[in-house]
Amino acid sequence: MKSYFAFAILAVLFVQEVPAAPQREGVDCTGKEDGVYGWGCWSYTLCTGGEGELIKCEDGWAFDDELMRCRIQGLVALPCGTMALTTESAEPATDDVEFTTSEDEATTMVYSTEQAEITDAY
Repeated sequence: MKSYFAFAILAVLFVQEVPAAPQREGVDCTGKEDGVYGWGCWSYTLCTGGEGELIKCEDGWAFDDELMRCRIQGLVALPCGTMALTTESAEPATDDVEFTTSEDEATTMVYSTEQAEITDAY
């Protein structure tokens, strides 16, 4: 009886110390082409042959929907990342730029940004 009781205690301790294996859930990619599919900001699905794998981005990384992979958050555009994109372009200081080819010559080259061509002015 004592050996049965000792065996039961060891069995309970063994079961409590062994962690359960992590469950990997497959993603159904039936009907989808092989490739990467974004899943929010922090993960994506890699589909191959109708089966998929959910891949989570590491801490400090986010899913980049242009490159279709996880990248450092600072390199990923908003809203998932922290890189702000600018849509405004800077206006040139002047439309025309003039310069003389040499002091001895009287030729002045004029570049007009509106015409996008170089013309000679004599």
